[in-house]
Amino acid sequence: MASRLLSTFSIASLLLACALKAYDASTLRHALRNFEFLSSKTYTYKGPDYPKELPGAYADVALAFSANDTIKYPLADDNAWKSLLPDEVGMVRLGPKGRPFGVSMYHQLHCITHMRSSYVRARSGAISPQQVDMAVAHDIHCLQFLRHSILCHGDTTLISIESNSTSEELHRCRDWTDVRAYVEKNKSKWEGIPYSDALEDLL
Repeated sequence: MASRLLSTFSIASLLLACALKAYDASTLRHALRNFEFLSSKTYTYKGPDYPKELPGAYADVALAFSANDTIKYPLADDNAWKSLLPDEVGMVRLGPKGRPFGVSMYHQLHCITHMRSSYVRARSGAISPQQVDMAVAHDIHCLQFLRHSILCHGDTTLISIESNSTSEELHRCRDWTDVRAYVEKNKSKWEGIPYSDALEDLL
């Protein structure tokens, strides 16, 4: 059973790399115009009437992708990987009643950390057949979510194919530290306030 989980994890990169899909350009242009209109309106936060992105403006920053990250985030170091996520997996509360929302960036990181944990446990044999089934189901969801996210962001940074290259390619990114600051400030604002009133607006 553990080998099944290992196989699921091992094909993740292949699935993500091969997940190219053709889109109709006119449909995308229409969707973008609609998105820009929605981002400027006022929301009731009831049912589907809520903003599609986290409020605020987040500057672009440069990030160097480095192989040395494996030193800071060893595969088997649970605490290092958990440090990437704020409390409650980065949940925020918006609107007058504090309706709860997840943030895609943190859902992506949650998926990565879950798949990493599943892989580590499978390698060590510290997982039961029942846990394997649950982990595989979750990891399949995570693979699809990450596939969508990679296609959505469309990082076109060029990567050197030199086998002995030690260069660090700079990637253009949104400032994730500002995003985390917003999420943590939002959590402090709603600390101790129950979800009860906000949950009725989900319907």
